[in-house]
Amino acid sequence: MRSSNKRVSLSVGIVCALAVAATSAIVAAPTPPGTEIQAAAEAEYSTPGGDQMPTTTSNTVIVTVDYPSSISIGAAKTLQDGQFVQLVPNVVTGGTAEIVGAFYIEAADRSAGIRVATSQTVREGDRATVSGSLATLNGERRINAMNVAIVSSGNTLPGPLGMIQGSFGTGLDSTGLLMKLWGRVTAAPSGSGYFYLDDGSALNDDSAYTGIRILGAPPNDPGSKYLAVIGIAGVEMLGSWPIRAIRTRRAADIVVVGSVP
Repeated sequence: MRSSNKRVSLSVGIVCALAVAATSAIVAAPTPPGTEIQAAAEAEYSTPGGDQMPTTTSNTVIVTVDYPSSISIGAAKTLQDGQFVQLVPNVVTGGTAEIVGAFYIEAADRSAGIRVATSQTVREGDRATVSGSLATLNGERRINAMNVAIVSSGNTLPGPLGMIQGSFGTGLDSTGLLMKLWGRVTAAPSGSGYFYLDDGSALNDDSAYTGIRILGAPPNDPGSKYLAVIGIAGVEMLGSWPIRAIRTRRAADIVVVGSVP
């Protein structure tokens, strides 16, 4: 593995880009913190005019692996993009069968949740340890997983957190949490794959629709329905602007609870 390059200027006017390259074999699981590995530093030089010079490599030395390990989702979300972390085990609230190319995990106390990008198969109800690097894509924090270790399966999911739409964006960071909302369908653009639900908070995300965007198929004749919706709080892009969205996992997450008079 290589660290990110750091550019420095030498006194002779030559520009050097440094990288540390581990010479030990890459393994399937992350190397535990405190492990000593062999590494060498490579330097790529270029002249002020941009001419590339031969790459040179230092002698191999012993370095100690160090990164945050066994930390909570909430603690991980305070770190910068690119930081490698290893989380404590958390329950999967939406698996790769529901979220293509990713899944969501949540702390047992419902204090935090996060999206995890992976090519592994992970199922809802799995309890998993995630190792990877933090990133932000389309306005939403995520972990790009290097390794996902399933600790157990068939676990009970944290109960969905009921929230008034007017509370979004205040207090608790709800992104990544399994949530339950209620309200009236205010818009369901044909073929869009989403609809808007308003509980009276009259949120406005500049989409010309009132409420919060629900990713999923609305019921028939949606304009006459009151719904209860369970889904995972996330982010969607409206042009170049990130907006709040609730990602349902299946049709059963959307339940008609009444009709508009």
